[in-house]
Amino acid sequence: MNPTCYHKKLSAFTLPEMVISLLIMSIVFATGFAVYMIVNKQVRNMEEKNSFYTDYFLTKSVLQRDFSRPGLITISDDRKKLTISAPGGGANSDQPLEIYLDSNYVLRAQGDRIDTLKPGATIESISFMQDTLSLVTFVKMRTIYHQKAFFTYLQKDYSAAEMLSVANKNLQTSE
Repeated sequence: MNPTCYHKKLSAFTLPEMVISLLIMSIVFATGFAVYMIVNKQVRNMEEKNSFYTDYFLTKSVLQRDFSRPGLITISDDRKKLTISAPGGGANSDQPLEIYLDSNYVLRAQGDRIDTLKPGATIESISFMQDTLSLVTFVKMRTIYHQKAFFTYLQKDYSAAEMLSVANKNLQTSE
């Protein structure tokens, strides 16, 4: 048998098999890459959603803690700044806690310390103790995420001593 003739027969049989195997491999790799892209997109969506909910609940718990602190809560005229006056006795007793609300973030400032919390919130509704006392008792805040509204309800319960101090202050200013 002639070696050149054998070589021609061998290459004639393997070329179609090689093309078919390359075609099958490219289909397998394309399918694998498509699955990888779909799974990667889902993981990114889940991470973004979990990040939002983590930030939302952290901000909510910090604001609830601030509202439960002793002190008087007042609000600015533009409804974007809450001020919690700190009663005597603490390290920052003379410095009020100021909470600035924006739709993108919430800033908490007390003295030199400023904390930025995300996501932001805007005040939807607010209740006061009385018309004469501009003390905040209830705040409903709204946070928007992917065109969905999330509401946070914060309530302030004042002690009798806090209410008496405000009443005495109002009596002194009216005299």
